[in-house]
Amino acid sequence: MVESGRRAFHCTPRAVSFVCVPCSQYSCRFCPFSNKWSASWLSLGKKPQVLVRPKRGSAWLSCCQPVSEENEESSRPPATSWMERLKKDPRWEDIFTLTLALAVAWVFRMFVVEPRFIPSLSMYPTFYVGDQLLVEKLSKWVRPIQRGDVVVFHPTDQLVAYGYQKEEALIKRVIAVEGDFVYIRDGKVFVNATPVVEKYIAEEPNYIWGPVQIPKGYLLVLGDNRNNSFDSHVWGLLPKDKVIGRAVFKYWPIHRIGWIEH
Repeated sequence: MVESGRRAFHCTPRAVSFVCVPCSQYSCRFCPFSNKWSASWLSLGKKPQVLVRPKRGSAWLSCCQPVSEENEESSRPPATSWMERLKKDPRWEDIFTLTLALAVAWVFRMFVVEPRFIPSLSMYPTFYVGDQLLVEKLSKWVRPIQRGDVVVFHPTDQLVAYGYQKEEALIKRVIAVEGDFVYIRDGKVFVNATPVVEKYIAEEPNYIWGPVQIPKGYLLVLGDNRNNSFDSHVWGLLPKDKVIGRAVFKYWPIHRIGWIEH
């Protein structure tokens, strides 16, 4: 603030009562509207230049020119929404791309395919402990689950009673589907009175089970490691609505990568 006679003038870029062009450059120190001299020019002993009055509504008004509240409000930048400010941020494109990628990955995992790993030897020799595979979830809606499919499923009520968690995932091979008549005798699995050729098992089963006709909406699932698998011959049949999807591709370890035999 500078004193000229008895009147005080604010010489800051944006004062509350007065608004002026930035005064720090020692230019335009004479205000024709107040007919007062700037103390800075008087102290330098130089003759000031005369200001040309700018148009009303410009971003800055003349030096030490009184302004009304209306003019002060009109000089403020228009308010913008948080979304507009975000879009102007140079990081917006990166944020948008990352968010979109995460959303697509989540949808893909939830409804199309998801990775799983093998925690036990119940499916040996098809899978070893630590093998990682892909489980696809779409085909079960368009193609019925068939004999020989390797399925991943949530525990049944009987398994929950044994201590399994409802959100866990188990893996077994489908041996019989609804309507099949099945039993196990003499180290063989018979489906509709026909012995099943099983090249994928570790050894022949040493137990007797059945005969049972598979009711509608259920599956008989067994582990390929027949004598070391906690499966349908112990805890019963698997409801089809517990199936998460089919195991289709083994991607780890690299030396055993490939499609899963059905």
